[in-house]
Amino acid sequence: MKITLRTMALGMLLPLICFESAYAVTISFFDTAADDTVAVMSPDLMRQKTSTCSRTVECITIAGVTPVDNLFAVLGAMAFLTEPPDNTKVSDELVLRIRVIGGQAIVGLLFRSDPDETNGTLPAGFSGVPETGDNATILNGTDSAGNVVNRFQLKDPVTGNVSFVALPGTFVVTATSDLDPQPTPEPNTLLLLGTGMAALLSYRLRHLHSRVRDLFARRH
Repeated sequence: MKITLRTMALGMLLPLICFESAYAVTISFFDTAADDTVAVMSPDLMRQKTSTCSRTVECITIAGVTPVDNLFAVLGAMAFLTEPPDNTKVSDELVLRIRVIGGQAIVGLLFRSDPDETNGTLPAGFSGVPETGDNATILNGTDSAGNVVNRFQLKDPVTGNVSFVALPGTFVVTATSDLDPQPTPEPNTLLLLGTGMAALLSYRLRHLHSRVRDLFARRH
């Protein structure tokens, strides 16, 4: 009977031991398609669902379940990607929600490109992350040097203070976002610019020639 009880106790402890082991979650967004659509991939989330937003194709949400690994309840934490060179214009925003229920974390993450809600500028107190073009930008996770990178911030509804959310490095969120192309001059614009520069150069040369001629005339 004692052996049976010990076996049962060990059987009850095994799920707890597995539960305490490290569990990584990776969520990756891709906003580089030519048709301006956004994709998301997360092989770790169980029972996951993805859906595009109704207002724009450059918006997608993902939700799923994962065992809790240092995750805690977070509602409305945000991260922003900004456009270089001044990095003041918001290119993409992410909104994170985590609910912890019965030993599991229900994770929901929204990615929205060119958000209207921010009017193109960073909300007060928030810091942005410069876009890197086709390279994945780490918004949360562990970098190649082993440092935990965290870009998600939360605004206190009472005080209005903005602070970073201490998410674990095993919860990895990356975004690959396209940079807005820099405007290129039209051919007619280039032609006008070239004609104007040629006219200016011609004027300066005539003016210089006139001064040299006058100088020699005075000497003789």
